[in-house]
Order: sequence, then C-alpha cells, then structure tokens
Amino acid sequence: MSGYGMPEVKTKQRPVLPDWKPYPYTVLPIPVMKSEGITKGIFTYLLYYDQTMTIYGGCFLIRGVTGHNILVDTGPTVEDFKAHGYPCEGIKPMPEALKEATGLTTDDIDTVIFTQLHHDHCPLAQMFRHAKLIVQKDEWNGVHNAPACYKFLYNPEYLEGLNPAFVDGDVFDIFPGIHLLYTPGHTPGGQS
Repeated sequence: MSGYGMPEVKTKQRPVLPDWKPYPYTVLPIPVMKSEGITKGIFTYLLYYDQTMTIYGGCFLIRGVTGHNILVDTGPTVEDFKAHGYPCEGIKPMPEALKEATGLTTDDIDTVIFTQLHHDHCPLAQMFRHAKLIVQKDEWNGVHNAPACYKFLYNPEYLEGLNPAFVDGDVFDIFPGIHLLYTPGHTPGGQS
C-alpha cells in the first residue's frame, strides 16, 4: 500500500525520456472542420464552462520518416460532430484535405497512430485498411467496455472489423525519434 491507504499502482509510463535530438521531420496539420461556440469546460475539468471558443478538427501527417507516411488520428467528420450536438462547418472532407495538403491518398498512408478513440479522433479509421493502426490497449478496451457516462463519446462501429496493433504504455522509437507516451486521463488509454 502506498500513502493514504491507496494500493500501489504500477505505471506504464517510463520515468525518463530518451535524449532528444533533432530529426528532419515535418508535422503537417490537416484541418477538416471548424466548430464555434464550444464551451472551454469540455477541456478544463469544472472550469470555464461560461466561456466559449472556436476549435478546428483534423489530423496530422508526419513527413520525413524514410519509407513511411504516418497519420496521427483520422480526423472528425461534420456528420459525427453534428450528431453529437456540436455546431460545426466543414472545411474539406478528409480525403480531399489530405490530397490537397500533401498529394497523398488514404491508400498512401501506411501508419495511423491514434491518440485516443473518442468519436472525433477515429470516425474515418475504416478508410485506412492498408495502414498499420496503432492504439493503446487500454484505449481499445475503453471503447468496448466504456462506463455509461462515457459511452456517448465512443462509437465502436467506427472500429468494426479493424485489427489494430496494440501498445501497452510508453513506447520509445516506434520510428526513429518518434515516441508514444501513455497519457491516460481524458480517456483511459490516451497517448501523446
């Protein structure tokens, strides 16, 4: 037992990060939608519910890893956002935005790293059937065993038939200089 009568918890996080060095990578944002009037409270637990903001939704492409086109999340869709009650407008559908920003198609993406699996991070996962999909094991389990208060944030249908590669905690150098850090909190198995 640790202090305050709490059981000891084994962490999946490593205490020390590897030495940093620069890599010739570029991280390119790919915006697909914009939502105005969103309460800040959805990002700051119990704070700022009286304030609103504009958010942009999308994904990121990591360029410069030899032989790989790596996408971080698959971005939201306008239809999904509206179905969850969020006002939004489309900038460009994801495949079109990806092509315009990078010259790539969804078939050119060989790796998708999911930071989490809430409805706004993975609705287009099915488009990347040729890619290796990387997700924390705790996050996958969270989607399929979500507590009642979180079920509306997940949509297991987005992930049906997919066979992701699971990671369990921090993973250093998944590609040279690219690390997956286990950062649960907002979701049970978030990664950064």
